[in-house]
Amino acid sequence: MYLIKITPLNVNKYIGYDIFFKTGGSYIVKKKLRISSTLKSINIDYPRLNNNLGIITRNIYVII
Repeated sequence: MYLIKITPLNVNKYIGYDIFFKTGGSYIVKKKLRISSTLKSINIDYPRLNNNLGIITRNIYVII
């Protein structure tokens, strides 16, 4: 298992992969669904965060 940090430069490569991030003191694994047109956020199925994660402000990793 490898973890690759998501940046605006590589965000397009990993659509459909599982991602790993921390919120509320716990780690969450979810599947990446879509990317915003500005390449600064990704859409996931996690209503607590309004189904969006900002890749500029969070450390988000792709699980490979």
